[in-house]
Amino acid sequence: HYGYQGFRSQATMVPPSLPIGETTESRDCKFRDVGTGLVYSAPLPTRPKWGETITKAATTLVRPRLYSAPDRRGVSALFEESNKALPKRFMGSTVYRSDFIDLRADLVKLQDACRSPAAFQKAFFHYSRGGELDTMLLPKVLDMALGERASEGIKSKFAAAFSKSRAGFVSWDDFRQKLGQILEAAVKEGSSGGVSVPEWLVLSSKPIPKVIVGPALKSCYQCDMGLRNENPQTKPYTYKAGMYSTSYDLLRGTTKDTYHLPGYDGFIPESRRNSFAITQVNAKRTRASRERIAENVKPAVSGYTGHIPSNLINDRGPPLCGLNPLTTTGAGARHWML
Repeated sequence: HYGYQGFRSQATMVPPSLPIGETTESRDCKFRDVGTGLVYSAPLPTRPKWGETITKAATTLVRPRLYSAPDRRGVSALFEESNKALPKRFMGSTVYRSDFIDLRADLVKLQDACRSPAAFQKAFFHYSRGGELDTMLLPKVLDMALGERASEGIKSKFAAAFSKSRAGFVSWDDFRQKLGQILEAAVKEGSSGGVSVPEWLVLSSKPIPKVIVGPALKSCYQCDMGLRNENPQTKPYTYKAGMYSTSYDLLRGTTKDTYHLPGYDGFIPESRRNSFAITQVNAKRTRASRERIAENVKPAVSGYTGHIPSNLINDRGPPLCGLNPLTTTGAGARHWML
């Protein structure tokens, strides 16, 4: 079968001498920080971690120096701090005036034009036919009355004022009446307030230090006997099959009531068809002790306390490949038995 790349039974395969990605040099020094007489960065475990939350276990080795508050300006903070001048003047067109309308400048132009309606009257009758003006010609009337190209803000106000005209034409009397309403609306909108502080400057400011204090938890004695000035009639003494404090401590933080996993705050299966899930959730076969762990991968991960499979079909025992008597798995430093 020379060159055959097809299926091979696992029973006929010779186990490799080294795990995938491991070399002889990395194997000899991967446990150099573990042993007797060394000072560890984290203290030795004095109790099992079967009752700790995932957040506490993940943030055990986190230090304040490892965290830096991100700048909410994103990549714009680099350009703001560098303060570099552009090498050339930007000569292209811009959409700044259409996106960020200067309401005060438009208001001044509209007020100056409305003081003498003669400019609007001249522009109106210049484009009108028979005393009526087509609403589609309103932008041209505004450009002629203001003496320059009107901004999009003024055009939108005039278009909204005459949008209800079903015929599509407007007379001079209606135009003059609407002109005062448009000016009043523009004055109200333009005088709403001054220039505000940029949003990125507010968000990037240093936050005020605030200490978050957690709620005070009652002890078992306080839960059973009560506190000072507390009415005993309003305090529950029993809960389910025992006292309130001892029974409630077992169920705190769980998604479903369970008695056989004290302090467990993970997922508890519930099914009507899966017999394995029903057996597990009803605790018919619980752990004999907290020290009952599955250490079937001790040479690779020392002190593994993960899932205990009920049917060890694919467990071929501890891997004996790649062992070196000069290294240790850490069990000696923690006084564990191999």
